[in-house]
Amino acid sequence: MQPRCTLIHAVAVVAAAAALLLPPLAAGQPWPTCDASAGTRCSSAAPNDSTGGAGVVAAYDRAVTELLAATVRYAVEENPARLFATGQRVGDDARDPGFRNIYSMAQCSPDLPPASCRRCLDGVLARWWEVFPLNGEGARVAGARCYLRSELGVGPFYTGAPMVVLRADKV
Repeated sequence: MQPRCTLIHAVAVVAAAAALLLPPLAAGQPWPTCDASAGTRCSSAAPNDSTGGAGVVAAYDRAVTELLAATVRYAVEENPARLFATGQRVGDDARDPGFRNIYSMAQCSPDLPPASCRRCLDGVLARWWEVFPLNGEGARVAGARCYLRSELGVGPFYTGAPMVVLRADKV
């Protein structure tokens, strides 16, 4: 019996070493894998701000915050059975140069009561700009109980129509 245990132990040691040396698998996730120092946070590079200086940066940051808040609200208040929502802010080229479409997602663990989900997501949102750089192109926080993400892009990172749609001309 001793040789069989030694073989199992050797296989386990090799598997553990491979897991430490190989990069983490993206598991089909549509976002890039972050480095190990990012932990459960990841942020994309800031968008190019060549059209309007600090005013454009502030408008973009405000637009992201408004969309994330609306997505959190919908996930908890309009979809409490799933505690999930997706969102899109449709910009106006004249008002929002460089950030026409912003996409978002909010989700909680299904075993959380809606009030606990709201506290978790509100806590993440309250620290959003402390954790991520201002004018960040995209970012996500994936915790054990709730998840919040935003991306600037030409198309959504999720499938299906957004549950929340904010229009720049209506905000």
